[in-house]
Amino acid sequence: MVTVLIDRLPSEWESQDVFQLLHPFGPSHVCIAADECGKLLGFAFAFFSEKRSADKALMALGLMDLSGRQLCVTRAVAPRLPGEVTG
Repeated sequence: MVTVLIDRLPSEWESQDVFQLLHPFGPSHVCIAADECGKLLGFAFAFFSEKRSADKALMALGLMDLSGRQLCVTRAVAPRLPGEVTG
Protein backbone atom coordinates (compact mmCIF):
# COMPACT_ATOMS: atom_id res chain seq x y z
CA MET A 1 0.00 0.00 0.00
CA VAL A 2 1.36 3.42 -0.99
CA THR A 3 -0.03 6.53 0.70
CA VAL A 4 0.00 9.94 -0.98
CA LEU A 5 -0.69 13.24 0.81
CA ILE A 6 -2.41 15.93 -1.27
CA ASP A 7 -2.17 19.31 0.47
CA ARG A 8 -3.24 22.86 -0.39
CA LEU A 9 -6.62 21.82 -1.81
CA PRO A 10 -8.96 24.76 -2.42
CA SER A 11 -10.89 25.63 0.75
CA GLU A 12 -14.20 25.83 -1.14
CA TRP A 13 -13.93 22.24 -2.33
CA GLU A 14 -16.23 19.50 -1.12
CA SER A 15 -15.65 15.75 -0.82
CA GLN A 16 -16.91 15.02 -4.34
CA ASP A 17 -14.36 17.48 -5.79
CA VAL A 18 -11.51 15.58 -4.13
CA PHE A 19 -12.87 12.23 -5.31
CA GLN A 20 -13.17 13.56 -8.88
CA LEU A 21 -9.58 14.82 -8.78
CA LEU A 22 -8.19 11.48 -7.57
CA HIS A 23 -10.46 9.06 -9.45
CA PRO A 24 -8.35 8.89 -12.68
CA PHE A 25 -5.40 7.55 -10.68
CA GLY A 26 -7.35 4.64 -9.16
CA PRO A 27 -6.80 4.93 -5.42
CA SER A 28 -8.13 2.03 -3.38
CA HIS A 29 -9.58 4.59 -0.97
CA VAL A 30 -9.30 8.24 0.05
CA CYS A 31 -9.36 9.89 3.46
CA ILE A 32 -10.34 13.55 3.35
CA ALA A 33 -9.49 15.71 6.36
CA ALA A 34 -12.52 17.60 7.69
CA ASP A 35 -13.48 19.33 10.91
CA GLU A 36 -16.36 18.22 13.14
CA CYS A 37 -18.81 20.24 11.00
CA GLY A 38 -17.67 18.55 7.78
CA LYS A 39 -15.69 21.52 6.43
CA LEU A 40 -12.62 20.32 4.52
CA LEU A 41 -9.27 21.22 6.03
CA GLY A 42 -7.42 21.47 2.70
CA PHE A 43 -5.69 18.10 2.58
CA ALA A 44 -6.42 14.45 1.89
CA PHE A 45 -4.69 11.09 1.84
CA ALA A 46 -5.03 8.72 -1.10
CA PHE A 47 -4.15 5.05 -0.70
CA PHE A 48 -2.95 3.05 -3.70
CA SER A 49 -2.49 -0.71 -3.94
CA GLU A 50 -0.03 -0.30 -6.84
CA LYS A 51 3.15 1.79 -6.73
CA ARG A 52 2.77 2.65 -10.42
CA SER A 53 -0.65 4.27 -9.83
CA ALA A 54 0.72 6.25 -6.89
CA ASP A 55 3.68 7.44 -8.99
CA LYS A 56 1.33 8.63 -11.75
CA ALA A 57 -0.73 10.56 -9.22
CA LEU A 58 2.40 12.11 -7.68
CA MET A 59 3.66 13.30 -11.06
CA ALA A 60 0.35 14.64 -12.38
CA LEU A 61 -0.94 16.27 -9.21
CA GLY A 62 2.43 17.74 -8.26
CA LEU A 63 2.25 19.95 -11.35
CA MET A 64 -1.38 20.94 -10.87
CA ASP A 65 -2.55 24.44 -10.06
CA LEU A 66 -6.02 24.78 -8.53
CA SER A 67 -7.66 28.12 -7.80
CA GLY A 68 -4.30 29.88 -8.15
CA ARG A 69 -2.52 27.53 -5.72
CA GLN A 70 -0.09 24.79 -6.63
CA LEU A 71 -0.87 21.52 -4.90
CA CYS A 72 1.71 20.04 -2.57
CA VAL A 73 1.79 16.29 -3.22
CA THR A 74 4.13 13.90 -1.43
CA ARG A 75 4.42 10.26 -0.55
CA ALA A 76 3.35 9.82 3.06
CA VAL A 77 5.13 7.40 5.34
CA ALA A 78 2.73 5.37 7.44
CA PRO A 79 3.75 4.64 11.02
CA ARG A 80 4.94 1.11 11.69
CA LEU A 81 4.16 -1.12 14.62
CA PRO A 82 7.10 -2.40 16.68
CA GLY A 83 8.48 -5.50 14.95
CA GLU A 84 6.45 -4.94 11.77
CA VAL A 85 8.24 -6.08 8.63
CA THR A 86 7.57 -4.47 5.27
CA GLY A 87 8.29 -6.02 1.95
